[in-house]
Amino acid sequence: MHVLCERRDMPTLDAQRVISAARKKGDTNATGGVNASAIARRTRITRSTVTRLLTGETEPSVMSLLAMRRAYGISLDDLVLDDAEVTAGSTAIPS
Repeated sequence: MHVLCERRDMPTLDAQRVISAARKKGDTNATGGVNASAIARRTRITRSTVTRLLTGETEPSVMSLLAMRRAYGISLDDLVLDDAEVTAGSTAIPS
């Protein structure tokens, strides 16, 4: 028997908080935008996964959340949006 998790049961990454922490650590490109490769190196998460997480294309695994917590000093509670924040659309990535 296969059991599928509904999307709302999965954690939603607070990409804004990760981006802010990445900028504070200098994980930016020449134009000041977030650098997925630098985040990948710091967290040891693949660049493609970092990109998918920051764009909301995929939900974070527990291991990804732990890696970001360690790399940026963000609590797990702060890395994950609550239902009200997700409903309000707080996952948009700044350009």
